[in-house]
Amino acid sequence: MHKKVKHIIAASLVVGVVSGVLPANDFILGSTKAYASTHHYYDDEEDDYDDAYLDGIYLSEGTIDFSKTDTDYSVNVGKDTNKITVKAKPAYDDFIVDINDSSVEEKDHYEKIVSLEEGKNVITIEVESDNDKKTYTLDVYRGGDTTTSATGTAIDTKTTTGAQTFIIPNGTNKFNAWNRVDGKWMYLDGTGQALKNTWWFDKNTGINYYLDKDGYRTTGWLQNNNNWYYFNENGEMKTDWISSGKNWYYLSKSGVMKMGWLEDSNGNWYYLDNTGSMTTGWLSDSEGKWYYLDSTGKMIKDSNVSGYNLDSNGVLSN
Repeated sequence: MHKKVKHIIAASLVVGVVSGVLPANDFILGSTKAYASTHHYYDDEEDDYDDAYLDGIYLSEGTIDFSKTDTDYSVNVGKDTNKITVKAKPAYDDFIVDINDSSVEEKDHYEKIVSLEEGKNVITIEVESDNDKKTYTLDVYRGGDTTTSATGTAIDTKTTTGAQTFIIPNGTNKFNAWNRVDGKWMYLDGTGQALKNTWWFDKNTGINYYLDKDGYRTTGWLQNNNNWYYFNENGEMKTDWISSGKNWYYLSKSGVMKMGWLEDSNGNWYYLDNTGSMTTGWLSDSEGKWYYLDSTGKMIKDSNVSGYNLDSNGVLSN
């Protein structure tokens, strides 16, 4: 999205999220990237919609005490940290967001990887609405000292700048990490708050998750922005062919369930009905043409089925 493009979307047209959840099984937690922020919730009023601001700033290392009205922050990261991932989530999806003059979009999860030099690094985040523009500034100090106890164990370091307090986790707590709560997984940010009603992408494994209204990983079917997605018992978003119940479904690379005609990489055609379920047997389209799909869902062409001829397009010949 070009930063000069303007979008006008009424604030009242916010599509709700409906989730179908199946029981989650135990699994071994792999390595994940940590993010940190504080969420501040607000009333969905027209004045808020006119003002440009962020809903949260997330960092792959270090934490900030975020407030939508505070635009200047400082944070310390380790000396060996030469890159940091910054996620700047706008209050509304049609707001335009730039990180260091580079546009980030919803499809990128509003994230950008920024290289760090030793010492002070300045990261600017610009958010723009139709009527307003605001710039947030992060001063990231690479190589900030961590305090150690008498036994040499690292403890949390607090850095105070004005009214802001920033905490560097000691690596032994459960912030910025997956946590099992009541037998299910949720992700706690740098303030210990669970991320809710949001997508979560694990950069280390390439797996997408969706955290529901209670902060738990979604399993089973999820309807989001008029699209359907499917998550296995571990909460991992699935792609390609899946079997659910007694039916087969196809999910695109972005996880969206497909409907209608589908051609695979080998040139085979399949038909997915208006529920996404793969069709088998005889099928009549809106023009009255008949096709035959075998037990694997593949459309048969240039062949004879039970005495009926199908042409090169798979259409029943007169």
